[in-house]
Amino acid sequence: MASPHLKWILIAGGALVLLVALAAGGGFWLLSAGMALAVRPGDPAPALALKDPSGGAVTLEQLRGKVVVLDFWASW
Repeated sequence: MASPHLKWILIAGGALVLLVALAAGGGFWLLSAGMALAVRPGDPAPALALKDPSGGAVTLEQLRGKVVVLDFWASW
């Protein structure tokens, strides 16, 4: 019979493989469901609204004709 440690390692490894498979499958589902937005060079930017530091809404339409730099980042 396998040791208790080996049993937990196998369970944790299986759970990790399952989570990775589910995450990858979810990403492929979003792409196949048309959730990914394909914008080619020269196409107009899609409608986008974000909040400014004071909490007001800013849309790309308000910034038409100006240079806009979007910086997406995460802290993990």
